[in-house]
Amino acid sequence: MATAAIAAQGSLFDVEIATVFTNIPEVIRGSTPGYNNETIDVTNHNSVGGAREKIATYRNSENVTYEGNYIPGNTVLEAVEAAAAAGTVLTFRTTPPGVGSRLVRFDAIPSFVLNLNTGEQARYTITLEVSGLPVWSDPV
Repeated sequence: MATAAIAAQGSLFDVEIATVFTNIPEVIRGSTPGYNNETIDVTNHNSVGGAREKIATYRNSENVTYEGNYIPGNTVLEAVEAAAAAGTVLTFRTTPPGVGSRLVRFDAIPSFVLNLNTGEQARYTITLEVSGLPVWSDPV
């Protein structure tokens, strides 16, 4: 059976600046927020088979990281870097390529690092601490 996998090339990574979603330039690695649930142990004397019982409480979103080629003077990178310095929450959007893909929109507090390694291109790393839960769209 042939695979239905898709290539990641063409994914879009955007940030909302002045109410307009703008592409974050030259991203080479990116992700979407993952989920995990905090749990509490509710094991009691009536628990079956001596097994622990747990229930989910708070849902957490995993951090997101974008890595890309640094472009000096790029206004989008400068806006994200300024938000990181100020601790400002921004809204981000990730759109995988292909028909049937779902985009995800989320709020996050960014951090910004410029990576300058000898013999390599200058790169940036944006780490996003997600605030609240991401919102997934219907397939496009």
